[in-house]
Amino acid sequence: MRPSRLVFFALSLLAGPAAAQGTPAYRVAVLLPQLRPTGAAELQAKFHEALIKGVARAGEVMPAADVRARLEGAPELLGCTGGPCIAAAARRLGVERLVAAEVEIMGKDYSIRVRPFDAAGVELAELPEEKCDICTLREATRAGERAADRAVAALDKGRAPAAAAAPAIAASDDDPGLRPPPPPPAKAHPPAAAAPHAAPAAAAPAAAAP
Repeated sequence: MRPSRLVFFALSLLAGPAAAQGTPAYRVAVLLPQLRPTGAAELQAKFHEALIKGVARAGEVMPAADVRARLEGAPELLGCTGGPCIAAAARRLGVERLVAAEVEIMGKDYSIRVRPFDAAGVELAELPEEKCDICTLREATRAGERAADRAVAALDKGRAPAAAAAPAIAASDDDPGLRPPPPPPAKAHPPAAAAPHAAPAAAAPAAAAP
């Protein structure tokens, strides 16, 4: 292999991880909600942002602009509300969970239905509709947030729990590096003074010769 190719190969290995780190990974995406009857794009965008805000607790939620950009040219995926298009949208977005929604508008009455799916297109839970009667648009979008927030528990199904902290290793006599330090040596005491010996008794005087 030529030196120039070796240099190029080494640089590509070094650049690969950095490029991957620069691309954010998302776990959840919210598809563009469908309005019934069809409404203005601005109104649709407001509900889209509200739904994304509602599922924020699920973590790693793709921004609305990214969802639209990645599904540009595929309106059948961007506006999917169920069926085979859910799995196709999940693959294209590269996410584990998808949220689809429908908003029915009757004058000032709103009915919002949110459906959470896994990447295979399986609906994770059947959630109740969130209703908002005689509401302003602000109140209706807040109702959308509440409806999306109810989906968080379903979106978290099957998620691996956080790793537990490693238990402390107990000291063992088998591993010298883990043995507790030895106790300090006891202080040496000077030996006790010996008791003085009694002086030997004086010898008895020799008996006088007869």
